[in-house]
Amino acid sequence: MKGKAHCPHCNHKVVVEVPDEARGEQIVACPQCGVQFKVNVDEPYSWEEEAPLIHPSVRLKSRSMKPPVAGLLLIIIFLLGVVISGVLFFSLDVVGSVHMESQFRGTVVDEEGTALAGVTVTVTDHPELMAVTDAEGRFSFPNITSGRQELQFTGEGYKTLKAKVFVFPWNMSIVQERFVLEEGQGTEQYK
Repeated sequence: MKGKAHCPHCNHKVVVEVPDEARGEQIVACPQCGVQFKVNVDEPYSWEEEAPLIHPSVRLKSRSMKPPVAGLLLIIIFLLGVVISGVLFFSLDVVGSVHMESQFRGTVVDEEGTALAGVTVTVTDHPELMAVTDAEGRFSFPNITSGRQELQFTGEGYKTLKAKVFVFPWNMSIVQERFVLEEGQGTEQYK
């Protein structure tokens, strides 16, 4: 009769043979290392052959380190994103407190998206800074102080628009802002 056992010396799973009429504890030799040890033939769990969980024709690949490495990289990228966004969030206050000359550009359009020419744009805190939009609705302030500024847009037949903008130092133009004027009278606030 054949059965499976663990060798206490080399710790290998081995198949051992005992006579069919044997009962109780039997002494068997490990085919790997030759050490003799006792096996209880009457215990079904240690003696019956287990059916394989995976069919023998299925080939298993060795485990790859790619999933743990990919997971670690994702964690690192996430943490870097959190740190960078925190730095950018808190640095806007620092950038806003730096008062140096910079540049600000924008475009003025009506509600349908048509460019408006001849619109007067002034900086509320510095009325000496004034620009007029060109035929494509563009305006530019080449010497504006960086930080938070309020611009006022005045055009004939349109409501006056007051908009708060953030001017980046060192002539950094991240996006060119677009301002929409509504037809009518009065003043409108825009953030």
